[in-house]
Amino acid sequence: MANGLTLTGFVDYIKENNEIDIEPIVLKLGTLDAGAGLQTGIKSSAKLTAVGTSEAMIQAGSYITSDAAGEMSLSQVEISVVQRHIKENYDPQVLIAKITQLAMQAGSTIDDLPAYIKNALITAKNASVAKKNEQSLWLGDTTLTGSAASVRHLEDFDGFIKLAQDSDNTVKTADESAAMTAANAIAQVELQTSLLPADLILENTTLFMSPSEFQIARAAYMNLYKNTQVFGDNVGGMQTTYQIPGTNITLQAMTGLATSKERILCMPEDLIVGVDLQGEEENAEMRLLENRSIEYFAVYKLGCQIGRGDYIVVTAPEA
Repeated sequence: MANGLTLTGFVDYIKENNEIDIEPIVLKLGTLDAGAGLQTGIKSSAKLTAVGTSEAMIQAGSYITSDAAGEMSLSQVEISVVQRHIKENYDPQVLIAKITQLAMQAGSTIDDLPAYIKNALITAKNASVAKKNEQSLWLGDTTLTGSAASVRHLEDFDGFIKLAQDSDNTVKTADESAAMTAANAIAQVELQTSLLPADLILENTTLFMSPSEFQIARAAYMNLYKNTQVFGDNVGGMQTTYQIPGTNITLQAMTGLATSKERILCMPEDLIVGVDLQGEEENAEMRLLENRSIEYFAVYKLGCQIGRGDYIVVTAPEA
């Protein structure tokens, strides 16, 4: 084998170092980085309490004789998780051939290569799993059936968009079938932000959208304010967030919405990701099979739910 790395050495390394940390596979999510809530320890389903409107009544005089007043709106939502798995086989010779050159270019020694190959494979696979998990969280739809293998993962559970559009409590925009352009981007954004509940005007809220629509909207706002001293940002490079000047509203590009025109405006914590990560049945490993191939195997649970529906503004389903 090139550069002195033997197949036997690589196979022996995998046999002795087969375990993979499951958490990065499940929790490497831009959705969580954007502020979504996380609920762990869910075996199948769990009840969560959402705190809504809280009205405090201030009274003067004796607190002994005054009447009880005020209110706090509490509601329960149920979040379920679905068990998912990845099971793939690789020819160890192919792995070595593909990655050895990269490893040597990175300055690794011969002794480092088995670990380098394993880590490179895990890193690449984790990124792929995270992308599909993101798509499921945002665009999952259990009414889909017979999907192509590339989008089969969208059938497992309903994502944030479907949950919000199906809810009787959320606020829906008018049907927005027109594609976002530089000419209508601000109007489309303001159509949605104008429906924000009054309770949230002073709160930090986020309008989640596809990366392509985000770039269009951000450019439109930057152009609008180009002759003023007001900027949402003026940072170079690829941006994924933009705060609309004069507001507490942030535009956020989400990988999980990359193929969609749907958008959700809310406080990020009202988007809840459900996982287990406390059960022995969840694990990940690379293991050597009897035919000498190497198997990547991972089992984990994932699901999602929306919290306070009346605090969420979602684009209406296309007619």
